[in-house]
Amino acid sequence: MTTGESNEFQQLRNALEQSRRNTFRYPSALRAQVADYLKRQLARGEKLAPLAYGLGLAYKSALAWLDEYQKAPAFVPVTLRESAPVAATASLSLVFPNGARIDGLSLLDIAALCREVGS
Repeated sequence: MTTGESNEFQQLRNALEQSRRNTFRYPSALRAQVADYLKRQLARGEKLAPLAYGLGLAYKSALAWLDEYQKAPAFVPVTLRESAPVAATASLSLVFPNGARIDGLSLLDIAALCREVGS
C-alpha cells in the first residue's frame, strides 16, 4: 500500500467512524467513495474481508456497497471490420458483453433489433 493509498484508507476510516457517531445511515457520497476505493484495491488483488474490517465496516455492507455502486459502461467499444457478405438467410448469433447470447438470427433480424434498441 503506497503512502497515498494509506492516507486515503485512513481518511475513509475516519469519515466512516465520524458518520457512525452522527447518523443512522452512511451518506451516499461516502458509500460511493468507499466502494470506489474497495474496487481499486480488489483490482490490485487485495481481499475484501480484511479491507472492510480495517475500515470498520461489516463485510456484508462492503459487498452491498460494491453492488450498489457498480458502474456499468454506458457505451461498449465496437470495432468494425470488413468481411465477406452474409446472406440474409444465414443463421447468426448476437453475443452481448455480459455473455448473453441469441442464436439463429438473420441479418435482417439483427438490423431490426438494433433499430429497436437504438430508438
